[in-house]
Amino acid sequence: MAKPPRFPLQYLRPGGAQILPQRLSRGDFHYNRLRAPPIPTSHNSSQSSRSATNVATPPGHPKQRTAYPAHGAATPYIYNMKLLCHLLLACATLLAFPAQAQDQKELPYQKYLKLPAFNLVNLDSSEVINLYYAEEGKPTVLFFFSPDCEHCQITTDSLMAHMAHMQEANFYFMTFMPLALLRPFALQHQFSKYKNIITGKDYQFFFPRFYGATTVPYLVIYDKHKNFVKLYDGTIHVAEIRHRLDSLATAP
Repeated sequence: MAKPPRFPLQYLRPGGAQILPQRLSRGDFHYNRLRAPPIPTSHNSSQSSRSATNVATPPGHPKQRTAYPAHGAATPYIYNMKLLCHLLLACATLLAFPAQAQDQKELPYQKYLKLPAFNLVNLDSSEVINLYYAEEGKPTVLFFFSPDCEHCQITTDSLMAHMAHMQEANFYFMTFMPLALLRPFALQHQFSKYKNIITGKDYQFFFPRFYGATTVPYLVIYDKHKNFVKLYDGTIHVAEIRHRLDSLATAP
């Protein structure tokens, strides 16, 4: 493997494939947590009509958790996590780029034009993928999105409709949202059907800090030598992406 260019270590040092620390896997959702807990019931008919929160707790027993009475019980929990993730994204961006330094010329991706080496955690939280090992000899596309973003859904649909004709490039679909939202999104769009698609969570909030992303979606293209080519913010025309990738694939 050729020697990497001289980057600041925080942008180049590879983490490699490794087992995800236990503290990270605990911090993510689990499908079982999305199910509403059962509603406590009583044999007494007079108590059966009461809500779950009014059921008396026998002496000496731990206090029972409040249960939601419907199948959509997990909705407030997911909503709070979505809100938290969006707040974290905003805070990370503000901390990385204060108001005095919002000039586009100061963004790291414009100073360091090589594909940065940063980590993504895979869908089952078992492995960390470092982009230092992105395949050389093929263009690389980074797509930063949110599973609950309608514009991201439309853009993803367009990308997947053309994916069969963009096999010459490797696509990294990444988000800052919980894996519990990313898994059904990947299943819905059949990411596993294509070998050139890698999906993961940017659990270190690297993408927003490096590219100055304050909204989604973002799409970044690098050539077959991992040199920066183009960044698309917001509106993404897939026909243009496909044409550019075709030209990069045939370039020396």
